[in-house]
Amino acid sequence: MIAKKNNKSWIAGIISAIAASLCCITPLLAFLGGASGLASAFSWLEPFRPYFIGLTVLVFGFAWYQKLKPKKEIDCHCETEEKPKFIQSKTFLGIVTVFAGLMLAFPLYAPIFYPKIEQQVIVDKSNIQTIEFKVSGMTCTDCENHINYEVNKLSGIIKSSVSYEKGNAIIEFDHSKTDVAKIEKAINGTGYTVIAKKKNKMEVRLQSTITCPNCGHKKEEVMPTDACQFFYECEKCKTRLKPKPGDCCVYCSYGTVKCPPRQLSPSCC
Repeated sequence: MIAKKNNKSWIAGIISAIAASLCCITPLLAFLGGASGLASAFSWLEPFRPYFIGLTVLVFGFAWYQKLKPKKEIDCHCETEEKPKFIQSKTFLGIVTVFAGLMLAFPLYAPIFYPKIEQQVIVDKSNIQTIEFKVSGMTCTDCENHINYEVNKLSGIIKSSVSYEKGNAIIEFDHSKTDVAKIEKAINGTGYTVIAKKKNKMEVRLQSTITCPNCGHKKEEVMPTDACQFFYECEKCKTRLKPKPGDCCVYCSYGTVKCPPRQLSPSCC
């Protein structure tokens, strides 16, 4: 009778351990299986995770107590007890205990399953923008890993910082290589949902060094903040410069930093 109770105990412990980490395991399984939309399917279990962990510890604690407590010796001439089956042995209980521990600790080692992606090299710092997305559905660090991986697959991503506790994703990127819509699509593609977004205030740079394409002379200038400068005369060779086709001003064509209007809005002109 006791053996049967012990069997039921470890089964209950395994179920509670899996339930405690199901919200964390699902994003990885969805990523490996190519079904990202299922990543947040069990996020509703997250509030109950502490209770499942506590139940797992209690169940296995009771199972080990039953297994290790001294047996009462009965003075009788009964036949010797049969050797317990493997499923009733300490070895088997030890195996399922380790398995349950691995399930509970899954969020701690989940990142090793996600491949590392090299960051893109950014040449023009004036193209860098930062945006914050408010994301719903994240419940653990594995959710963060999933979003970070998908976002960093995009070209032009400089830095991705995701927090399930704050429910946000702060992305720094080169707007000449990707845009907000693509980043939002990548996040939504993981199964989580962008519910709001806001651009962080950009620091507008006013100094730009112009290089004359005719003589190579360089000079640092202070750019106007409210307009695009169409002409510029080189102080060395007196060549009158004008923007290249597609550019709004001489600083966007020949300067080290694009003009303030273009820094604030890539499609300003």
